[in-house]
Amino acid sequence: MNKNHTIILIFIISLTFILSACPPADDPGPTASPTPGPTLIPTPTGAAPTAYPDAKVAGDVWLVPEFSTVAIGDSFDLEIHVNSGTQKLAAYGFTITYDAVMLTIQDVDEGTDGFLAAANTITPGITVTSGFDTAGTGPGTDLQVLVLTFKAINGPYSEINITIDQLVDDLTNTIGTPNGIGGVVNITGK
Repeated sequence: MNKNHTIILIFIISLTFILSACPPADDPGPTASPTPGPTLIPTPTGAAPTAYPDAKVAGDVWLVPEFSTVAIGDSFDLEIHVNSGTQKLAAYGFTITYDAVMLTIQDVDEGTDGFLAAANTITPGITVTSGFDTAGTGPGTDLQVLVLTFKAINGPYSEINITIDQLVDDLTNTIGTPNGIGGVVNITGK
């Protein structure tokens, strides 16, 4: 397979993934349900969970900051970072889930090291993103790929989880062992 065919294949996979996540116009979509996130440490009743720190290795995708505190009504940014190890990052597909009762997504932009082909924010609580770059970016251990802008609408907290649907280099090889590391947003009253 030559490089042009590889590029077209990456584009088709990314586009198919995004389109498959779009509900039909008359379908309100599924109810958001949490997906596995970081390993949580029990906390006192009413407090948000915390996670064990994780060393970042090739294939890890994580939030920055992993933990934050905002007030109801505030808009805030969370970044998605990738460790591509010694490989260039050429294509990705991420599904980000959060509690739609606590947060709404306002925007998805490419990060300083990233690229964005599509972002589906139609279903509350679920944001599906994909991107591809024929030349790739990196390699690097801390690539800022996306910036997500949320608004806090209720409290007390929301877990934010990342599922990696695709993470490949410019030769379509999987990068490391893809692993999404989520985070927690604590939400206080105003």
